[in-house]
Amino acid sequence: MEKLRVIMLVSVVLACSQISWAQEKEKAIPIKEVVVTATRTEREVKDVPASVTVITKQDIEKTSARYLTQILRDVCGIDVYNPQGLTRSTPQRLTMRGIPHQRGNLILLDGIPLNTMYGGDVAFNEVPVENIERIEVVRGATSSLYGSGAMGGVINIITKQPEKEMKNSLEATFGTLKTWNSRATTSGTLKDKFGYFFSFNRLETDGYISTEKEYRKPYTTYRTRDHEDIYTKFTYDIDPTSNISLSYSHWHEKVGGGQINYYGSTERERPTLGYEKKAEKYNLSINTFFLDEDHYWNYNSYVSPYPVKKRNHRDVVDAGAVVSLSMPLGGRHVFTVGTDYRWARIDSRYEWFTTIREQRTRGKQHRGSFFIQDEIKLLGEKFIIIPSARGDWYRTYGGSYYDTTKTPQEVVYNAKTSGAFNPKLGLVYHLTDSTTLYGSIGRSFNAPYLYNLYHQWGYWNKWWEGNPDLGSEYGIQGEWGIKQGFGENLDVKLSGFYNDINDWIGSVYTGKSGSLYMYQYQNISDIVTSGLELEAKYRPFPWLSLYANYNYTHSEIEKFPGKEELEGNWLENIPRHKANFGFTFDDPDIITFSIRQRWVGKRYYDNENEHVLNKYITWDVEFSRNITKYVKASFEVENITNRKWEEYYKDEVPGRMFFGRLKFTY
Repeated sequence: MEKLRVIMLVSVVLACSQISWAQEKEKAIPIKEVVVTATRTEREVKDVPASVTVITKQDIEKTSARYLTQILRDVCGIDVYNPQGLTRSTPQRLTMRGIPHQRGNLILLDGIPLNTMYGGDVAFNEVPVENIERIEVVRGATSSLYGSGAMGGVINIITKQPEKEMKNSLEATFGTLKTWNSRATTSGTLKDKFGYFFSFNRLETDGYISTEKEYRKPYTTYRTRDHEDIYTKFTYDIDPTSNISLSYSHWHEKVGGGQINYYGSTERERPTLGYEKKAEKYNLSINTFFLDEDHYWNYNSYVSPYPVKKRNHRDVVDAGAVVSLSMPLGGRHVFTVGTDYRWARIDSRYEWFTTIREQRTRGKQHRGSFFIQDEIKLLGEKFIIIPSARGDWYRTYGGSYYDTTKTPQEVVYNAKTSGAFNPKLGLVYHLTDSTTLYGSIGRSFNAPYLYNLYHQWGYWNKWWEGNPDLGSEYGIQGEWGIKQGFGENLDVKLSGFYNDINDWIGSVYTGKSGSLYMYQYQNISDIVTSGLELEAKYRPFPWLSLYANYNYTHSEIEKFPGKEELEGNWLENIPRHKANFGFTFDDPDIITFSIRQRWVGKRYYDNENEHVLNKYITWDVEFSRNITKYVKASFEVENITNRKWEEYYKDEVPGRMFFGRLKFTY
């Protein structure tokens, strides 16, 4: 508490300080925040019935962030799970409002889902920070517009458009753990019609030993990572109101997992094609996407000299399309209708080298939907009613499991079809020009993923089995809030939420098979999450901005048939308390300087609440300055106090890290 009091005191002193030369600066000009993700239409943040955070390109540039999760971890209501930092193999995990798995929190890239239908996971480092124009974070259930996975909220990462005139940049970063990161971009427009954007990024690091000293074994070694990605975007303006875009990304990483002969590689190809029409009477968008993922991983044997025991090769295809049409009707209504479709296939193979064994898992899934929304403005636009609803269906088929050690060797699963209807009602009331009240209630759902349905795998002396009879997770979720402006430069938001989630999918111990402890995925538990979120942004001068936020999250197992002893336990990796604070001094003639602080409360690594992950406070600091018109230098220190903590049981973060960067733009 003493540290928190110091933080609050510093923020008050900074906010109230009157520096003599500051009075010669211009007065800050307020900019209206516009969000698209909350309603699929362009709306000011104050007009949507949700807790929303918009991170602009200028915000991103001032952080010197190298990864997307570095930006999102400071947002109210978000918990980032990234235990080994820049050496972390995919997937990482980001959760919102206590929904304790990535599959329940939807991540979009230009409106296209990044969560795979294989397991709901997201490779956050697939999106280079340099390519991001803005990020829109919408907390709360949004299944009425986005369907499966949007239980905790939606994050939409919006990439940059081609520059009007040619612009190029070269960048190099060097830092702790012998980390090298190089990046190159070029962007421009030809004949005022044809735009292009290209980026190349490469990172390599020698890494570190993440396993805590008391748990290290003879086969323990460094975690390493070697990563590269290529991204291209081409746009063509058909006329002043419509355009088409084509993008393609290639992403490849090699990771050493911290043990001898325990390593792997993932490669992703992601092309997308889109069309957008913004006319006076309607807005139309059509987006298609395709993902081809190739992944392999080597597992070692714990017998000296620790040879490769088995290898997993996984091939995933995930494709689909999204169509959305919005139009004003009768002066008071904005009507939105749309549909989307997705298809995925999984082919996973295990091959043993220390014994004669082969295992193979296959499966496919269709998903389709239709959604509708109306935005109704009443009382001279003071009162806004937003009803929405979405119907989803999914069909899982082609599932099979083959194992040379089983009898019979191959099991073929029956196809299964199911669906969900998810309505939502949102209300907004502008009490005054600076005070807005809002609330919403709706239903959300999450279809079972191919991983939980079919995949089987083992680690050490444990074995997990898929369950083709799994049903959907679903919940009733509500929130309320107030958005308050004080003058032109201070904004405060307070929100509360309650989520009642039924048929949550978890792993259940089913007994022993030989020396193996067997687990199976089942719809076994009801979970409840609730909490409060408080956030503030203050910009007393154009050169000084401050932010602070705090969220309290109560996330627990409400019912667990067969394991009643777990009822009332905290859900894994969800802290009850979390707070962020920071300020940025930004004067192009002097320097850009920022400090960020994160305070994360106690968490549990498991649902049994046996392994405690202790609370921690960490501070980051960044300096940057334009050396010339074309050259910018920056220096960053992460975790100034060299604090060590666990985000994963028996694994600790690397401690204090230094990074220097040079960027050349012309």
